[in-house]
Amino acid sequence: MSHELKVGDILFYKWGYDQTNSNSSRSSPVTEKTVNVQEIEAEAVTPEQNMSDQCVAKRDVFEKNSKPIRKVVQGLNQLNFDYGTAYLWDGKPLYRSWYA
Repeated sequence: MSHELKVGDILFYKWGYDQTNSNSSRSSPVTEKTVNVQEIEAEAVTPEQNMSDQCVAKRDVFEKNSKPIRKVVQGLNQLNFDYGTAYLWDGKPLYRSWYA
């Protein structure tokens, strides 16, 4: 299945048990069916409240020790990861939480 992802598109996925982790990655299409993605940092845009906040992706700041990985695009511009499915980010803040 071909995709519409472009260089620099941001994808996100949420996962976790007793908390909500929100991971973001920046894409770089490779072929009609695959993309390379590399995890990028996120920054809080709301104050911490009850071990949670809202965050946005930092487009040009890669996570320390992250490396590009190749993923096959699934469905409509979606990528499968071990703990969830990544979707194209609309730019709105994402909820995340943590446990002690």
